[in-house]
Amino acid sequence: TNYDPTSAESAHDALVEIMTAIEVKFNAALGATYAIEFSTDNQTWNVIEDDIVSEEGAIERLYSKQE
Repeated sequence: TNYDPTSAESAHDALVEIMTAIEVKFNAALGATYAIEFSTDNQTWNVIEDDIVSEEGAIERLYSKQE
């Protein structure tokens, strides 16, 4: 990227970040509808995604922890 870490005049050309994510995978009944929810206290739940219809017998999702 032509970046020279020894030069104060040099600037990064590219940005690289390593992000944390949550991968969710569970078996599901074909054609059934599911929701994925999140809670910090097991009392109040926030919907992450709903109306998920299983088409292949399993649900797989990848969620960024940044949002």
